[in-house]
Amino acid sequence: MKEYELITKSDFDKKILIYLNDAIKRHPFFAKDYNSALCIIMEEVGKLAQSINDGDINNARVELFHCIATLLRLQGMFLHYDEIIKNTNEYLRKGAKCGKN
Repeated sequence: MKEYELITKSDFDKKILIYLNDAIKRHPFFAKDYNSALCIIMEEVGKLAQSINDGDINNARVELFHCIATLLRLQGMFLHYDEIIKNTNEYLRKGAKCGKN
């Protein structure tokens, strides 16, 4: 089975949603900026590496999902930022000026 088929036929999407939901519940305030988010991601990758180095494949699988959930939260930050930019540009296109009605 090809790698893509193996991944897409797994229950990945269900598991990642469970881990993502758990991460949001445990840590509702993810990161204040991209640098903080990157530090959190690197911490999770470090835990994954440690599990692999220890030969603890079961824990490595869990840590892999923590990494993926954290990366998705970073993606959420990008999406939020994109939405702010879009809304600001739409507002400015309407001729609004800062400090004026």
